[in-house]
Parts: sequence; structure tokens; C-alpha cells
Amino acid sequence: MRSVGEVRLDPRRAAAYYPADANAVHFDAEAAAAAGLRAPILGGGHIARFLTGALWAEFAPTAIVFTLSFRRPAFWDDICQILSDAGPPQRVCLVRDGRVLATLAVETMITNNQPREAMQGVAGKNAGESNGCRL
Repeated sequence: MRSVGEVRLDPRRAAAYYPADANAVHFDAEAAAAAGLRAPILGGGHIARFLTGALWAEFAPTAIVFTLSFRRPAFWDDICQILSDAGPPQRVCLVRDGRVLATLAVETMITNNQPREAMQGVAGKNAGESNGCRL
């Protein structure tokens, strides 16, 4: 896997991402501590934004089907790497200190030079399978 970016989180910007009615473990240090966490954690949509952003920056897909899985929490003050397969990616991972936090497994990705018909019938085709991101 190759590095395609770095994410330097900071509490102020991470907290600003969430609306006031979101789960407080994402933006309130006391709520996170009460839940047994060392700091607030990023929500799934926030993590998806970083991983899909890496795909869009390089491939600009017009459509994509993927599975997103989470292994460990990403804290609001982490410094993480985004790793991807070489070539057209099958996986994009968010990694901290050499450990995978989340994996986006690409099932199908359509770019501008491919027909949309290629997307038919692919949603969920790999449901339940391992996404294979190992570090």
C-alpha cells in the first residue's frame, strides 16, 4: 500500500464538524470520558469524508459502491495516514501509528470513461467478506 495523504485532526475543527444534536462523544471531552474514551472520536461519516476524498482527488469517480468498516476509534487529535492500493484502489485505509482504524473497500468504481451500466447489480455483492486491509 502507498501513502496518499495525511490527516492532522484538531479538536476545534473536529468539533465544528458535528451539529449540536449529534452524539456528544464526537465533540464533548466530558461525554467521551464518560463513555470510557480518552478523547472525542470521529463519526463514521467524518471518516468516510477523508477516505472518499482520497479517491476523488486521484480518480474523480462518477459513481462508486463501497463498504466502510471500522476497527478502532479515530480521536479528534490524531495524526493519521491515508493508505491506498497501488493503481486503481481496491482499498483505502485510515491508519494511526501503523494500525488500521478504518477501511473503505471499493466494490465498483466508475470513472468518466466508463459506462454507467457497469454499476447495475453490484450493490452489496461483497457483503460480509473481509476487506483485506492488513497492517
